[in-house]
Amino acid sequence: MSHASPPRDVATPAPAQGGAFALRQGVTRREFKYLLPHVHGALAVSRVHRSVPLLTREHAPRQVSSIYFDSASYDCYRQSNSGDNERVKLRMRWYGDGLVVTPVLELKHRANHMGWKGQHSLPSMELGALTFGELRERFRACVTPREQALVDVLRFPVLIATYHRHYFVTPDRRIRVTVDTALRFIDQRNRRRPNLQFDRCEAGFSVVECKLDAEHEPAARALLRNFGTRHSRFSKYCFGVGALARG
Repeated sequence: MSHASPPRDVATPAPAQGGAFALRQGVTRREFKYLLPHVHGALAVSRVHRSVPLLTREHAPRQVSSIYFDSASYDCYRQSNSGDNERVKLRMRWYGDGLVVTPVLELKHRANHMGWKGQHSLPSMELGALTFGELRERFRACVTPREQALVDVLRFPVLIATYHRHYFVTPDRRIRVTVDTALRFIDQRNRRRPNLQFDRCEAGFSVVECKLDAEHEPAARALLRNFGTRHSRFSKYCFGVGALARG
């Protein structure tokens, strides 16, 4: 299993390119992301507590895993990696470390630093029991006709991203902070069924994410000023694609 170092921050996103995935306007949700190089597990959580003592746990930590899908030409990867103002990702997400899961299909949209998710519950399943083709039919059965077009285009499984997530909130519950540790990426390309064991790499850092309504951005910036440089365009999916390509 290989280990991948954190990326350097990147430039300001380019103007919107338009194209196949047109997104709605008026999004007010914001996300800030910070990377903690060479800081793992309890040390990452402790650092967050020292930097922002007023945070309290929202609920117990848990394992989070997602299979990311893309087009044949990696449109989602290219849009995110080049910083297109408007972009989308398709993923199947589940919680816990068991083999029988109740996943959620998510279409994650983003416009600049703001975003929203379309979510659809899927029936319980045993990971690896269904082929990716069978999974896609379940996706199509639960989404809107417009979303079916996205499911059909973004039909190629690329990777699983899995990590241990800790959840915190401010006392007024207006700002939510998560700490993701033990990040791993598992290659899904050219697989008939989900691959849970082979072709893996680990990230050499933890990720802190801050999620809030746009109106609370000044308070969030002040709250998180001790975390250092904000990575405006960090994507677990894009990082995982690059890490797996490097081996």
